[in-house]
Amino acid sequence: MLCFGYYPENYEKKLRPRFDKKYIVHNERYNIVKSAELKKMYEIYEKRFNENMTVKTENASNGAKENLKFSNYGQMLYTNKFASDFAIEMERSLKEMLKNWG
Repeated sequence: MLCFGYYPENYEKKLRPRFDKKYIVHNERYNIVKSAELKKMYEIYEKRFNENMTVKTENASNGAKENLKFSNYGQMLYTNKFASDFAIEMERSLKEMLKNWG
């Protein structure tokens, strides 16, 4: 999915690191990325990773909000993408939508 939008007024834009183009641009087929290449690809993020970084999420069993800590960037990325409050709500609402689909 590709989303476009505008920053709010007075928002301080931050230049974020990007993957090298060789990992993103493909010609007629996807390239297979080997383990060593994958580590190199994520080096830019691992360098910025800080073990004190946390993600606020809701505990599924009791609904309590909690801050999760991570030992590496991969864990943090996964949690941000698939276990965040937003991702959980998207999954819930998608299930509801599909109930009425057909």
